[in-house]
Amino acid sequence: MLALIVGSPASGKTSIIGKCKGYRGLKCIKIGDLMLECAKKSGYSGDRDGLRKLPIKETIGFQRLALKKLSTLRGSYLIDTHLSVESNGRFLLGLPKSSFGALKNVSCIIYVDAPTKEIISRRSLDKSRRREKESQLMIETQKGINLSVLSYLSWHLGIPFYLIENKNGMLEASVKRVKAIVDEF
Repeated sequence: MLALIVGSPASGKTSIIGKCKGYRGLKCIKIGDLMLECAKKSGYSGDRDGLRKLPIKETIGFQRLALKKLSTLRGSYLIDTHLSVESNGRFLLGLPKSSFGALKNVSCIIYVDAPTKEIISRRSLDKSRRREKESQLMIETQKGINLSVLSYLSWHLGIPFYLIENKNGMLEASVKRVKAIVDEF
């Protein structure tokens, strides 16, 4: 079983995945980590947050290499990625149409989100990442783009998607919901 777990940055995907890892043999793979691995092999010395600021051709090249690895996965995985990545008003799809062949074994998409004000707060408190301070409008715009991409991806792959609202204080309920989704497959 392969499931994409996607959502806005600071929606709580990583926290949820951390608590689901190992459930029914689930493993986790982050597309951003695979991209960073590919970039480092090419001489890149930055971190994951810097990948989206690279020239577009480089970012897309690392993205393609990372997404190719999906077709080799065996077992049960939660695949952590983004539907869109924003950098200074430029949006790049996290799962472009060219990657759909690598996604043919994906069973479902789990979209995690939280209220915009909570996302802004979480981003400001997260010292482990280098995040830009984004406006409420930009975050809501990205959410709209994500939902559009989610709908198209679900339709094109012929798989269901699930929405999980991961409000502050509701992490355990969100984890329980993801585990119930995994149990369906």
